[in-house]
Amino acid sequence: FDEFKTAIRVRIEAHFNLSEDEFEAILEKASLIDIPKGNTLFKEGRASQYVYFVAEGIADVFKENEKMNTVSVGDVLGEMSLVGGSKCSATVVASTDMSLFRFAKDTFDVLLNRFPRLNNSIVLEALSRKLQQNDL
Repeated sequence: FDEFKTAIRVRIEAHFNLSEDEFEAILEKASLIDIPKGNTLFKEGRASQYVYFVAEGIADVFKENEKMNTVSVGDVLGEMSLVGGSKCSATVVASTDMSLFRFAKDTFDVLLNRFPRLNNSIVLEALSRKLQQNDL
């Protein structure tokens, strides 16, 4: 667990403008899970109950079967369902074995309320991705 925290700490703290204490408090609410290469984390159009921080590995993001993006260490997955609806806007498939910090959506909602800077960053990132997907 600690090796993965170290791997993503700098990226997550900088990306979301978090202090080390905030980072620790957030990860205390997560479960560390392993996803084998080839497994689907999200399926476009389906509901999801989780948000993930990528601790290790790479995943490909597909929209209507077209590869749109690649995510890796420090990236957040599932935040789009928090902005503008509960359905997944894309399919995400592990292109390598992965380790992820998983948050239940309800728990993540509590964290967003507790840490306004995280909330603001997540909302801005989700809106930016939504605009990119719609070519606006």
